[in-house]
Amino acid sequence: MPDEKSELLRHYLAALAYRTQKAVRDAPAGFGDFRPQNGVRSPAELVRHMTSVLGYAGTLFTGGGYRPEPLPTLAAEVDRFHGMLETLAGHIERGTPPQGGVTLERLLQGPLADAMTHAGQLALLRRLAGAPVPPENFVFADIDPGRLGPEQAKPARPDPRLLFVIGASGAGKTTAVRALERRALPAVGCFYFDSIGVPSPEEMERGWGSGERWQEDATRQWIERLARGAGPAAVRVLDGQTRPAFISKHVASVGAFYRIVLFDCRAAVRATRLEQDRGQPELVTERMESWAAFLRRESQELHLPIVDTSDLSVEAMTDALQREVEHLR
Repeated sequence: MPDEKSELLRHYLAALAYRTQKAVRDAPAGFGDFRPQNGVRSPAELVRHMTSVLGYAGTLFTGGGYRPEPLPTLAAEVDRFHGMLETLAGHIERGTPPQGGVTLERLLQGPLADAMTHAGQLALLRRLAGAPVPPENFVFADIDPGRLGPEQAKPARPDPRLLFVIGASGAGKTTAVRALERRALPAVGCFYFDSIGVPSPEEMERGWGSGERWQEDATRQWIERLARGAGPAAVRVLDGQTRPAFISKHVASVGAFYRIVLFDCRAAVRATRLEQDRGQPELVTERMESWAAFLRRESQELHLPIVDTSDLSVEAMTDALQREVEHLR
């Protein structure tokens, strides 16, 4: 019967199976031969090397040597890799002792750690190939020592990345977020702060003590929703008018990775957009310009990216927003 050390190693092998399959799942066509520069192993070569490393680990139980021949496709290499995982796990499960005084600890620190490092390299190659692996919280991954083949569980808790697009009315942030949503980027979801409803100033005063307190509380609610739910999107974009300080304060409580970008524009451009494009001349006020100036100042103090949309087309604004999304992918 396997002891505690053996059980831990078998779980480690299952984690290796899970992470490797995640790194190659939904990879673009031709990924197996992708090479960012000369002298770097392609994904197919890397998986073959991982199989070789695990084969070496197997020889520590059986003796002899192991050197895998190249297979024609990445899929074939991946299948052979999983087969080698199952073979190695069988030695450990049966309690076969490694030869030559090698302990299970040394097996872990040597070939098994090496193979896990290469799984991380596969994920890095996905990013360099322009098809990054969606993030997730691996603490909650469904990893089963009895499941070492290519059929691995889907992420139990995707790790969201949050992008907050802030700015005063008329800056173009909502226009850009809606245009980004129409681009239907993979694993990107768009959300709108005001969709939860905005109370009247009188209701804010009665329920929260001030409009600023309502804004902070609504920011907190949105962050909790985006970090713990809000669908399968890996990058979640929130359009809204709120302070960077409120975002930073409440994101810290959920531990999500995030980015804030300010959309801004000249006062005259804002006035034209609000009066002519949106038909909301009542928003062209000194108070709105003071709010815009406050957000600009706080963003500058925090060294946040600022997109001046004054002279940008909708397409250019959306391109700028998409670049911010790519920072999180």
